[in-house]
Amino acid sequence: MKVFIMTDVEGTAGVQNMAQWRYPEGRYYSKAKELLTLETNAAIEGFLAGGATEILVADGHGPGAINQEMLHPEAKLVRYWHKGTPSVYLVEGRFDFMAHIGRHPMAGTTGGHLSHTEAVSM
Repeated sequence: MKVFIMTDVEGTAGVQNMAQWRYPEGRYYSKAKELLTLETNAAIEGFLAGGATEILVADGHGPGAINQEMLHPEAKLVRYWHKGTPSVYLVEGRFDFMAHIGRHPMAGTTGGHLSHTEAVSM
């Protein structure tokens, strides 16, 4: 069973605001990366327990938000993974399952935490 995990930082439990948690110059950016990586590792453990044989983790946060040294050793990490292509097109037909960890809602989502949308050129 092959699993693709798409990550982002703004939807991670504990990440509280954009200014201090989202950007590399932010006071808590390192903590945000740690929290995202721990959430991702928990998902990886679950997928492995469920029979996963291959796990690819895509760091979907612009400046990067997965702590490579902390990432579960059974997973492979990809950054700058074909910039501009939505993840669904990347994985179509190559993976059995896809999971989203730390993703955020689009701009304007009522009740959404750290909601935003950025233009992506195709």
